[in-house]
This record gives sequence, structure tokens and C-alpha cells, in this order.
Amino acid sequence: MTNSVVCFLRVNPGRFLIAAGIACMFAVQLGAQDTAELLVRIKAMEDRINALETEVRTLKGQPAPAVPAPQEVATQAPSAPQSIGGAAGAFPPLVGWAAVTGSLSPLAWALFAIVFFWTPPHFWALSLLMKEEYAKVGVPMLPVVRGEDETRRQILLYSILLYAVTQLPFCAGGFGAIYLVASLALGLAFICGAVRLYRRADRRSALRLYLFSLAYLALLFCAMVADTHL
Repeated sequence: MTNSVVCFLRVNPGRFLIAAGIACMFAVQLGAQDTAELLVRIKAMEDRINALETEVRTLKGQPAPAVPAPQEVATQAPSAPQSIGGAAGAFPPLVGWAAVTGSLSPLAWALFAIVFFWTPPHFWALSLLMKEEYAKVGVPMLPVVRGEDETRRQILLYSILLYAVTQLPFCAGGFGAIYLVASLALGLAFICGAVRLYRRADRRSALRLYLFSLAYLALLFCAMVADTHL
């Protein structure tokens, strides 16, 4: 959502233009109001995690003051928006865990790590499909600043890292055989999709990996629920 708003503002500089400082102040104000409400309604630990998530998302979504030319974009260093966005998107498991248990166990941080390492290959696959659009509005996504070959290599690397991270909950004793089988099968399928994309380098492979990544995370968390209740 934030990326869509930023792209719209950059494409339409004469309409609905908001200064970066004002937008940042507004986001901080919303975060403060949210924090005050959370202090009243829920546990203090969950409140602190939600407040931190708000600040991370604020830093991730702050727009650039101007639209650079395509040749300038190509020379910019990547801002790693997926890494920051991965951290922001990985907070909900911590929030839910803290709300239910009042603490954060190693298993909760393992869930955080899973979402964190899932985010880059998921969005990089999408960015391969939307490379031209990102370049036109000056968003320094990885395919724009490093090229498609490097993006596909990074997708494969993060897919392997994700496969390793998803084994942490089982190794820590948090889940059993059902989760183990699901995590192994889904992880191998993810890596196979990344390898296919690396070798073929076509839009169809990128689209297939992107769509699979959506189902991957949902199925993995469903396996956690099934392992707990069956």
C-alpha cells in the first residue's frame, strides 16, 4: 500500500503532494496515538512491539523528494526496501505471541525470522515483473539498480536461507513431524522455483515463483496450526 502511494505521488507531482517532513510527523503522531490506546487495552510488551513496528514502517515508507532520471536510478545504491519491509511485516507473529503469552520465546523469534527471510524473494520476484514501472518512477528496486541477473541470484540465495530458517522451530522443539514434513516439502519447492527462475530468466518463471510464494507462507503457518492441534 505504501509503495503504491509513493509511486502515485511521484507520477503525479502536481497533485496531492505532501512534504516528506509533514508525512513523517503525521505517521509519528498516529504511532503515538496507537501506543496510547495499546497501553490501555493490551499488555505492555505487545504495545512496545506494535510501536516499534509503526516506526519501522514509517522509515520504510518515507518518500524521496524528487524523481531521478532512469540513468540516475541505475547508479544509485540499493536502499534495501525489502529488508526493512521484511522486518516490519515480520512483527505480527511477535505481537500475537506477546499478546497470548506475555513474553517472547525463541520460537516467536523463529517465526519472525521466517517472515523476514521470506519477504525478499517474494518481492524480488514481483519486482522482476514490474521492473520498468519501478524504473519509470525512480524506485530503486534490486532489478533496477543491480540488474535482473543479480536479482535472480539473490532470490536463489534467500530461498536457501529461508529453507534453513524454517527448520529452526522443529529443531527448537516447538513443532513436530507434521510441520517438519511440510517445511521440507514447501522449502524444496521454493528452491526449485528459484532455480528454474535462475536458469530460464523469463517472466513466466518469475510469475510462478511469486504466486507460489503467496501460497508458501500460508501453507507453512497452516502446517504449524495442524501440528499443534492434531
